[in-house]
Amino acid sequence: MGLQDDSLSNEEYISQFMKSMGYTLNNAEMDNEAFYNQIAFFIQLLEEGRLIIRKTLKVRKII
Repeated sequence: MGLQDDSLSNEEYISQFMKSMGYTLNNAEMDNEAFYNQIAFFIQLLEEGRLIIRKTLKVRKII
């Protein structure tokens, strides 16, 4: 998780996050079996209800 920059709007945080995800998914270093296994495991936890992502009332800025 990066440092919090209070000068950015929520839309700018989302944009930065999406750019970061795009880089991660298209990065040659991440294009390996272990990375895809981790994603598959994460999705499995979500589907089984063992991992729950909750929406909060307070916006938490993550970059």
